[in-house]
Amino acid sequence: MQLEIIISDQYVPYLNLAVEQSLVNENPSDTAIMYLWKNYRTVVIGLNQNPYAECNVEQLLKDGGYLMRRTTGGGAVYHDLQNLN
Repeated sequence: MQLEIIISDQYVPYLNLAVEQSLVNENPSDTAIMYLWKNYRTVVIGLNQNPYAECNVEQLLKDGGYLMRRTTGGGAVYHDLQNLN
């Protein structure tokens, strides 16, 4: 088993979540990858969630935040530069 550690040096959630999804889809079965990243102010919602029920979308965007939808289920989470994903 091989171990790879990837540390993102940028904070744009569109790119970080795309890289995460790509690593999941393309990862060889004999490799464990630890992908570390942070996002600017971002609300990430699950596949079937209504964004307007989870946060104040207009205020989030007005404040320069991002709204993202992941391809899996789960609840809404908030990311900022204080948490490591």
